[in-house]
Amino acid sequence: MSSKRGTLSRIKRREKIDGWLFVLPFVISTLVFFAGPLLVAFILSFKEYSFLDQNTIWQAKWVGFDNYINAFKDPIFKRLY
Repeated sequence: MSSKRGTLSRIKRREKIDGWLFVLPFVISTLVFFAGPLLVAFILSFKEYSFLDQNTIWQAKWVGFDNYINAFKDPIFKRLY
């Protein structure tokens, strides 16, 4: 009985590994093409930068919630939403 149990656990373990290997390309592509840019956009929303400036966006000045405060104070933004 114990040899049958050991075989079943090996089969279950192999099925889990095969499942993860099957899903792994989707997980990696989701992280690279969706979660990564979403995280970068979220971080950049707290900075003040200009695409016309010669500095890179990573050297931009940290302004915190000022961008959001200015957006909510803007009358055009209020009309849109």
